[in-house]
Amino acid sequence: MNSLLMVERLVLEALSESKLTFRDLQSSTGIRDLLLSKIAENLVFKKLITKEGDFYDLNRSSKIKYLPTAQSIPAIKVEIKELLSTFVNSYFFEGKKKETVLKVQKIWVSPRDEVIFNSMIYNLQKFVEGLNNQRGKGVKAKVRDKKVIFWGVSSYSRLVEESLTAV
Repeated sequence: MNSLLMVERLVLEALSESKLTFRDLQSSTGIRDLLLSKIAENLVFKKLITKEGDFYDLNRSSKIKYLPTAQSIPAIKVEIKELLSTFVNSYFFEGKKKETVLKVQKIWVSPRDEVIFNSMIYNLQKFVEGLNNQRGKGVKAKVRDKKVIFWGVSSYSRLVEESLTAV
């Protein structure tokens, strides 16, 4: 499967708007120099990015061929699992400043409250979409400064059933 590591996706996101020098790429991603050079070298080898002189850029011709597999359901599942696992580990890591907020509740919900909750989820979705849309193209923001948020709901019994089928 052609899934990407989280750090590889970070580099590709940093290059999604414009080509960058190694220093600019390091500044945008926050990845240490040695690790970034290995990741960039690997992405060049995979033909996902190109290096022309001092600049790295997305390989736009190769990207079109690769995207269907990188954005396939199995690849997206791998990315979400990696994000969630890292998120949980970060939350429970002792001695680290708490920048991660995690709340999980198992609750009974009446049909009326479920309608209210679904409305709130819809409003959250629209709010997040608005945040993404208000950041205009050409704004030089660092990819590493993005926030990662999760939301969702499922029945407890369904999750238990799914966990049993995975065993």
